[in-house]
Amino acid sequence: MSAPSKSEAWPLCEQKRDLILWGRRLVRTLEANRVAPARVEESLDLLQRGGQAWTEAERAKIADLNWRIVAET
Repeated sequence: MSAPSKSEAWPLCEQKRDLILWGRRLVRTLEANRVAPARVEESLDLLQRGGQAWTEAERAKIADLNWRIVAET
């Protein structure tokens, strides 16, 4: 049997978003002190935008991030 999940994934996605936002602040500090290259911030920005798109799709019921699969023998 394969079916959509019973619970929504967007709360978890928002927690991950908050974690990435915190990480971006740290990276900006490291970049300002020239410890980390600028491409690290760019990578986190791309990750953030992709995650936000998935969160919005989950909330709109366009995508299901927690598809459930049950196998019986």
